[in-house]
Amino acid sequence: MTTTEGVLLLSAALVALPSLRGAGRVLWARWNDRRALRLEAGLDRMTGQPRRIAEARIAHLRNHAHDLIEFGSLVPTWAVLSAVAGIALNLLARALPLFC
Repeated sequence: MTTTEGVLLLSAALVALPSLRGAGRVLWARWNDRRALRLEAGLDRMTGQPRRIAEARIAHLRNHAHDLIEFGSLVPTWAVLSAVAGIALNLLARALPLFC
């Protein structure tokens, strides 16, 4: 692997990292939502304290899933900087052979 290929690989990783992290957050939120649905399905068989505990867990899972989606939709500063750094490295790697 040449230096140019290494720099191009690093730049691609820097650009892809925010997208992968966002996809992971969405999958985690869906998983939490499905867990809440399964708990709700068994709620009618519960009474007393186990029911209250299950209701609290359902509320917690729903809030956590909502927070993951809400914060995942925002574009954090590090994601923008990572993408810009990746694009800059890509351009630099493509321009290096012109100057050497």
